[in-house]
This record gives sequence, structure tokens and C-alpha cells, in this order.
Amino acid sequence: MAYFLQQASRDYVVFERSHTPGSFFALYPRHRKLISINKRLELQVQYNTAITHVTLDRDPQAWNGHYFILTDQNSQTYRCSLLLVATGTWVPNVVSFTGSEYVEGYETVSINPEDFAGQTVLILGRGNSAFETAENILGVTNFIHMVSRSRVRLSWATHYVGDLRAINNGLLDTYQLKSLDGLLEGDLEDLAIVKDKKGKLHITLRFYLENSNSSAGAETITLPQDELDNFATRAPYDRVIRCLGWKFDFSIYNRSLRLVPGRGNKRKYPQIKPSYESRGTRGLFVLGTASHSNDFRKSAGGFIHGFRYTTRAVHRLLENRHHGVPWPSPIYPITHLTNSIIKRVNEASGLYQMFSVLADIILLKENATAFEYLEEYPVGILAQLELHTGRKAPGGLFAVIMEYGRNFSGADKDVFYYNRAVGEAQHAWQSNFLHPVIYYYKRLPTEREMRLRPPDWPLPRPDAIHHIVEDFLTDWTAPNAHILPLRRFLENCLGTDLRNFFAESCFLFALTRQKLPPSCQQGYLRMQGLVGSEGLRRHAVEASLMENYTVVDTPNELLGGQKDIHDQLLKDHRPGVASTSGTWKMAQTLALRRLLASSPKKLSVLFRPQPALFLSRASSVPSRPNSLLNRAQASLLPCVKTFSTTPLCRSTFNVQDGEDFQDRVINSAKPVVIDFHAQWCGPCKILGPRLEKMVAKQQGKVLMAKVDIDDHTDLAIEYEVSAVPTVLAMKNGDVVDKFVGIKDEDQLEAFLKKLIGA
Repeated sequence: MAYFLQQASRDYVVFERSHTPGSFFALYPRHRKLISINKRLELQVQYNTAITHVTLDRDPQAWNGHYFILTDQNSQTYRCSLLLVATGTWVPNVVSFTGSEYVEGYETVSINPEDFAGQTVLILGRGNSAFETAENILGVTNFIHMVSRSRVRLSWATHYVGDLRAINNGLLDTYQLKSLDGLLEGDLEDLAIVKDKKGKLHITLRFYLENSNSSAGAETITLPQDELDNFATRAPYDRVIRCLGWKFDFSIYNRSLRLVPGRGNKRKYPQIKPSYESRGTRGLFVLGTASHSNDFRKSAGGFIHGFRYTTRAVHRLLENRHHGVPWPSPIYPITHLTNSIIKRVNEASGLYQMFSVLADIILLKENATAFEYLEEYPVGILAQLELHTGRKAPGGLFAVIMEYGRNFSGADKDVFYYNRAVGEAQHAWQSNFLHPVIYYYKRLPTEREMRLRPPDWPLPRPDAIHHIVEDFLTDWTAPNAHILPLRRFLENCLGTDLRNFFAESCFLFALTRQKLPPSCQQGYLRMQGLVGSEGLRRHAVEASLMENYTVVDTPNELLGGQKDIHDQLLKDHRPGVASTSGTWKMAQTLALRRLLASSPKKLSVLFRPQPALFLSRASSVPSRPNSLLNRAQASLLPCVKTFSTTPLCRSTFNVQDGEDFQDRVINSAKPVVIDFHAQWCGPCKILGPRLEKMVAKQQGKVLMAKVDIDDHTDLAIEYEVSAVPTVLAMKNGDVVDKFVGIKDEDQLEAFLKKLIGA
């Protein structure tokens, strides 16, 4: 926090009771050293200053209506407007019971294993400090017993970093495999320890001493083994070690601050709000390990790899509250939404370490043409986002957060069961391991909705939710498994197309659609975007991303091409000469390519009516403006309109809409095969060209209609398409055959022959 305050040029001071930062780690953990000294940041730290008392001084002129008065060990006082408490939990937990004076504390016990050689040791506690102590002396003791009121919790089962780590769990092996050491459950307050004349320590129960002289030795009082000869702890111990962890020091705070312990298993931490501010006093914030009550037994807020991010979040909250500095939130065009999310879930350590606690918030701008991106915001105060960040959420929002599976973690869970992981996007909601989850809200959730959210949910029920499927490599960059499902989810929420298109495709959309995709609006129409090189064009054609249009360089070349086509048509269609469908198809294709590949300047040449071009057939051919252009645009292009609606069109076409499907498929006089496909479908890209090739070999006896299920979901539902690729055979408006998946050319030819002869 001092670093952030220094960077913001704020007036602050840090009080450190020791001569060095991180003095806690000079002693703890007891069996290693971890000292952090870094003075190169030139922070305002006042060392050797122990604050002994904190109280309030009411003052209406203060930021929060009061000042904090701090007194140190030399009775010197300090006054501040904000108090940031980061003292950690350093007071040892001590349980008082009869004989507790014989117990050694973790903070003072010897760390030399030789001091325990041949001894029988009882350890009180079952956390990492207890197992760390056991691990250190495991190889030299007679045996070790461990007593605690709770069962052992393994961090790889609970996915909580504060539970027992594998590096310290050697005692579990000797307990379960060698029958040397052991674990017992019991309330420590019910225990009693008596010492015999030889200095051995005997474990008994409190009620055995109620009618006895508690000061008597083990030889004269009744022990549990006197009544139950196989009592578990009947063997005397040489040493008893207390390893019960630590708690927050509440003693220095005046009652006026109303800084009180949490409830239940959180009582070792002070009560704070999800904003890390004290529930009793405005302006008092708790940071670091002491703030762990917000995510105790859930995330990593009690450890440095977690609270480094929550501390930064608190700094941003304070900057907005007291200095009017809004939460950092760069604005991007909506076309960057998918990439922004993918980048963050793969690179952001704050989301990963503080899973289910910190989230990236994406605020949609008006009409969803752009968005603001707020990184690592505490989800517990999402309802007050506008107040805490200085940002507005008028058009809905996304929350990007990391989560484990709902029922995967727990002390009694088998996290190694068979088929514990999923790998397909359609089962992503069943992911167990840590994975990104995106919540979509049409409006900011209310405080009531936050309070009433489902148990173990970090956020209220959203309007839509998307799980990115878990990944063995924790790398969410797979195009089909991760990126495409995310993009489709975002598109469904926004009601728009987030794909990026080449300039040629944007030009085609400008002629055939009333509304362009955002990438065309924000790129092509602003004279921006990616102009296709020959290599890019070839790749796009091979990937079925665009038609194989040919670029025309000059108007002269264009007119020359038109003249060649016209001459060929006159030759093919003069009286007494049979029409050649292949030549007519070639003419259509070349003209359409030149139309769609021309720049706007060249279009004026093409759009000028050419009386000699194709008019020999225009009088006998009804036009259909919707086949290439919308009705308004088609009126401007009479020659193109006539050309594009000739019955001698090529045998393969893309369905434009429901009306087009009715006209060209259901009402077709010829049999039609319908290829239901999707851009993200790999097999579709294999079957589509193969089927188109085989249809062309039938010399116009059968037509092929291509239907993108993402663009025409209603048609896919109507014809019960549940997988892609799916091919339907239709004759006289009725479906007569169907197959799903890939077929080779021989199978496709047999399929088409059957349709033609049916």
C-alpha cells in the first residue's frame, strides 16, 4: 500500500514496530528464514515505532467525520484521516486448560531435531505449523501424536492454500502406513495434563479431575486408562507442543472504533466489509492477512500472493473516494471484446490467485459499440460499482471471474476420481478445475440481489453465464474449444456479429445487408481494416471464409472482361445454337467476381447500364432483387439485378434468408441438397468443397444450397439439425434423404444419383 500511495504522491506514513519490514518472518516459520528488506523504494516508513493505542477524535471537518489518534510506545501521538491496518495475525492462539503450563509454544520450541531424539511428543493443532513441526522431528522421535478438534484438511482437496500442504504431510504416511504416529480429534478445552514424578506428561480429561485434587500427581489421580485400558493417549509424553496458529491483536484499539472480531471460525480476524473497510468505523481499512475474513477458506486473501492484489484494489477505492480519481478503465471498440477477455484470463495473476473474489468488470457503452474494462474489482461490492469507481454502467456489463467447480472442493471430496475433468466446450459448465466464468447482466445487480445470491455463488444469478472449459495446461487459447464458444456467447448477449472480416467481405455486406458487423462499421467504413493480399485471400478462400473473388485492377480490364463475356454469350446464344450452361455459369462467376472485387471508384463503371450486356435474355427472365442486393439497392443496379436472377445461375448458392430459402430450395423445380454448416466446424470445411464438387459433376441436374446455422438458426431448428455438417436431400419441397458427418466422393455421388433418380 505504501508503494501505491507513494506513486500517487499522497501524504502518508507507515509505522513499523520492528527495525525492519517483514520482521514476523524473521521468526516464523520456525524452521526456515524469510526476511524481506527493500529500501530502494524510498517509502516513508518509521521503524521501531510500536503503536500501543488507537482512538477517535470527532471532527466534522475530517474526511470521515473523525480523525484517528495513534499513540506509540514513547507516548507520542499522531493524527490521520485514514487508518490502514496491516498488522497481520501475530498473537499466538493459546488454549487454557488444567496443565497448560506444561505446554511449549510453537514460537519458542527448539527447532533442533536432536533435542527430540527418542522422545514421545504430543502436538496440539492440525494446521501447517503443527505439521511443519512434526515434519522436522519425524525421523528422530519415538512417535508423534497430534490432537485437534477438526479433521485434517488437505489443500489439494479443499483448494485452499491455508490448509495442509503436501510438503509437510509426512506424518500422514507414518500414521496410515506404518502405524507409528497418529491423529486424534477432540476439544482441547476438555483435556488436562498431569505430570508424574519422572517428568512424564499424562493426558487425561477434565471431568476426571473435577472430584480430585488437580494439583496432585499422576500417581494419585484417576486417569482414563484406569477405566478404559486401551485409551488412545494412555502412553505418557515427554513433550507437548502448542501449534494453534495466530489471531489479530484487538487490544490496542479503543472501544470507540468498534473494531470487533468476526463470527465463528473467523473470530481471529476483525469484521470488515467486502470493500475491506471496518464495519464499525468509516475510514478504517484492514489490509493483508488480517483482511482474510472476506475470503477465509475460499481464496488466497490471507497470503501475499493474494493480498497484494486486494491491497491495490483498496488503493483504487480510496483514490476515487477521496481524490476523485476514477478506477482505471481503458475504452476499447466492441470488436476487441473477445480478445480482451482471452488475454486477461490467460495473463492476469490477480484473477487467478484471488478466484471468486476479484473480477474484471466490462461496462458496455451505449448501443454496445464500445466497452470499458475495469481490472480486478472486488465482486462483493459490485452493487456499489458506480459509487466506488466513478464509472457508469448504463448498457449492461460482463463480469469475468475464475472459479472451481461447485461441488469439487472439500475435505471429504475425492478430487482424483476417474473422469474428473471435462474437455469439450459443450460440457464446460461441468468443469471442476479453476476456469474462467463470464457473467452477463443487463443492468447492475442490486444490493438485495447480492445478499440473496445462491450459496457459494460469488455473484447473483446473471441474465446469461458462460464457462470457458477447463484446460490441462491452464491455457485458454484453443480456437475451437475456448475462443469460438466465448465469441458466440458474447454475440448472443450483444445481438451482434463480433467476427473480423476482410475488406472484400465488408464491401459485400454493404451491398447485401441493412446492418454491417461492428468490424466493418469501425474498420472498413472508416477507411481502416485489413486489405487482403494474395496469400491472405488464398487462405480465406481455402478456409471458406470468403468467395474466390478475382481482383480487377483497372476499368479497362473490367470493360475488356465484360466484352469477352458478351462476345462469348452472343456466340453461345445465337439462333440455332444450343445454350451451354457451363459457359453461362462462367460468365456469371466472372462478372460477379469483378462486381464484388472492384473498389468504389471502379464501381461507377460497372454500375452504368450496359445495354448490350446480358439484355438478350433479360426480357424473358423475371428478376428477383433480393437475390443479391436489398430492394433499395437493387433499384440502382438494373443490369446487375437482371444478371443475378437468371435461371441459369450456378448450381451452388448461399441461402440469404427465409424467403430466399422458400424461393430457391422449397419451390425449386430441381432436386436440392442442403448443406447445414458452421464457420467453426472443421469437418464442414472438408465436406463442403467435396459436396460442391460432386454437385457440379451432375451438370445442373441437382442444386446445392449452403445454410450457415449461426446465421439461420431458425432453419436449423425447423429441420431438426442437431449436429454439423448435416446434409438434407429435398425434392418438390419434401425432405427425401439425410446424412450427418463426412462422406467420401463415391458415397456423395451415390447419394446424389439416388436423389436425381428418386
